[in-house]
Amino acid sequence: ALLGGMSANVYIFLLTQLPLADVSSLNSLIPILAALLGRLWLRERLHWLTWLAGVLTVVGALIIASPPFLAPVLSPLGLEPSGLDAMDRPVLSRPAAVALAVLRSLAGATDLVCVRKIRHVPMCVLVFAHGASACLIAVIVMLSWSVMRPSISELSGVPLWEGWG
Repeated sequence: ALLGGMSANVYIFLLTQLPLADVSSLNSLIPILAALLGRLWLRERLHWLTWLAGVLTVVGALIIASPPFLAPVLSPLGLEPSGLDAMDRPVLSRPAAVALAVLRSLAGATDLVCVRKIRHVPMCVLVFAHGASACLIAVIVMLSWSVMRPSISELSGVPLWEGWG
């Protein structure tokens, strides 16, 4: 549950550090990582299509991450990383945010495999444990890291009842 809670909070944080498409695409590493961990830890079988999907997912994640060693290949194709929105306040460099996104995907995949391993535990207990740990981690981060702590004026500007657009 702690991995799931941490993973959920890091996902929200990453939405402020990278473009939405990048975060969503790097999030797609979770299924293949979970399949690989399930194969290693739970001895589950993988179909050849799972392997193919995994390779395509990793290629897509590499294109999004745009590591320097791929610049000679990706730049001529016009596959430069997209920029952030004007409202974003990044506190991490792009490579650090991408690395955090990959680690977050690994944590999320590990959480899924753990849930599969303890499938005898009632679902309501698992849901409660994940939600409670996510809330606890969020409170700890907001109280301890001033960059993540919203001010009263920022909170009052959130249009809860009027809609978002």
